[in-house]
Amino acid sequence: FKPGFIDYERCPGCDVPLDVSRYSWDPKEGTITDPDSKRRMALLGPLALEAVLHDLEVQHGKSIPQAVIEAHRRYVRSRASGEEARKNGASFKSLTALRGLGNITDYEVDEKHSQVTIENSCLHLLMIGTTQALFELAMGLEKSTYEWDLAEDGDLTITIRK
Repeated sequence: FKPGFIDYERCPGCDVPLDVSRYSWDPKEGTITDPDSKRRMALLGPLALEAVLHDLEVQHGKSIPQAVIEAHRRYVRSRASGEEARKNGASFKSLTALRGLGNITDYEVDEKHSQVTIENSCLHLLMIGTTQALFELAMGLEKSTYEWDLAEDGDLTITIRK
């Protein structure tokens, strides 16, 4: 892994980033709820999901990555609006890092394309679907195309085009 340059204000008691405290934690019920969407949240390591996705690809072939990207693109589109995508574009880097999905080191967007580079990327298929959905929502598109490259050093480069 490459060292990142992301700092968070942290809880003095448990050292967790304070951004996490905005969720509603109910230890008695064992739930975490996002106050904005009212959806329950789950905290899990990305390696477990990556193992499942890898096994699916081994069993069912090369169509799995495309299906995962498309499914996640649709999921993000169903949960966000164009206004949210435009407003939250600037916070994409911190939200990605906070969720442990990597360190966005390059983020370019204009009306025709978006290019993102993520160091220490994990769950790269989900990140591709997320990036595609956010671009489509922000630009008012129904569909776009994507290209991606996962370098040997772990850098993921995603390009989304109209």
